[in-house]
Amino acid sequence: MFRYILNLKRQSSFSWPLVMGSAIHKLLEMSYHGRLKEPTTIDFDFEPDVLLNPIQEEEYKYYKMVAAMLVWRHNQHYKEFDEKLEIESIEYEINYEYRGFRLRGMIDLAGYGSNRPGLWIMDHKSTGDINDKILEGWNFRFQFLFYAWLWTRVSGQRPTGIFVNMLKKPLERRSVKKQESLGEFIRRIDNNIQIDPQSYFRREWIPLDDATIERFQNWTLDPLITEMHMLQEAVSGDSYERFNQVEKEAMLLRANTDHCLGPYHNFPCEFLELCKNDFNDYASEYIQREHKHPELSSTNGE
Repeated sequence: MFRYILNLKRQSSFSWPLVMGSAIHKLLEMSYHGRLKEPTTIDFDFEPDVLLNPIQEEEYKYYKMVAAMLVWRHNQHYKEFDEKLEIESIEYEINYEYRGFRLRGMIDLAGYGSNRPGLWIMDHKSTGDINDKILEGWNFRFQFLFYAWLWTRVSGQRPTGIFVNMLKKPLERRSVKKQESLGEFIRRIDNNIQIDPQSYFRREWIPLDDATIERFQNWTLDPLITEMHMLQEAVSGDSYERFNQVEKEAMLLRANTDHCLGPYHNFPCEFLELCKNDFNDYASEYIQREHKHPELSSTNGE
């Protein structure tokens, strides 16, 4: 409700993994367009309310250099593979009307080749780890199947599968004892990647068939759309008076308290104070975004 319906965020808040992930996506897009001929740093997309303090400014230098170096080594690692690809589209936005809603998605890459039959789609993922446990269940991941379903609906052509293109963000720490400079630190990470690229880059193939797409529509997507219709009915038209305000909010706000503290880093949810207290008590600490995803803001609403 807070993040996706009201588009709220705590003032000046941001996430290094998210802004770095967006930068990695942009660098990969440049790479597949053939515009990245050498390691290249780019500015991160911070929202207007974000003002970095001196410590964050130093972190920013690090993250920019790491993103540039990581994508460059990724391109070198997959150079022979990618040179054989026939690319159909890069960063392709799909809009599709379905059961009264406009569904949208951004396909990172679609193409042919790599010893796989037919057309497939690729989704880039920057992640903190790429071990086998992370990959368990990814063939059921909503985002991947949703993109494949969207592509099938719009083009009439079912992708034969999905490549999950994973780039592991380095977890090394700068040596305070050795008074390691930022440049020395980056060179050490770069050297580690060149020695063991398989620990930083991995591509997982998820095959698709008609039964998978049909099952996704019948058992995952359609029930979700039905629930959205019920929510819409609760707050509009002749049904407006059937539900009081508390009931309407309860339909939208179903807290999963397992996620009040992040399951991986123990960071508290940025909306925790709103849930623990009256919704209005901390309202002044939050701002309302015009769009949650700037990359999808070129057209009106969804």
